[in-house]
Amino acid sequence: MKIKISILTHLCLIFGLTSCATSNVDITVRPKDYKLDYWLTEIVDVTKIDKSLFYKSKREGSETYLDSRYNFINDQGQKELPEKYVTYNVNLEKSMIQTIRITDPSITIYGLSMRSSETSIKRKLLRMGFTYQEYSGMNPSYMTEDVVRSFTL
Repeated sequence: MKIKISILTHLCLIFGLTSCATSNVDITVRPKDYKLDYWLTEIVDVTKIDKSLFYKSKREGSETYLDSRYNFINDQGQKELPEKYVTYNVNLEKSMIQTIRITDPSITIYGLSMRSSETSIKRKLLRMGFTYQEYSGMNPSYMTEDVVRSFTL
């Protein structure tokens, strides 16, 4: 149960720039049921993103923004993420969404959400052409053959 909570609270989608012929799905294409502000590899003009949604800068030349459906918890002038949220990490050099982190169980992608069982997640992603990889000390992930694209659920 602890693994499921850990896995599902970090629903991240990490993009890759190359396509993979062995995968049944191109995760760079926005899924039909996806209704959030941005999708993976989407080009964004950071100057046009609402500045109140800015969360933090990262060392790798990227910035993180909160989805417009959510509000920060402001505690003594510090922005804190709400319990349920979606954030986007933007690569500033490429002006591209590189990571989407989802902790809100009402959000579904490819029919999966934080409410999905580990078995359902594994079964669905394997059918979609992802391979399962478990790393020592890290959450399991699902990746395509090019190893750059992965789901961490």
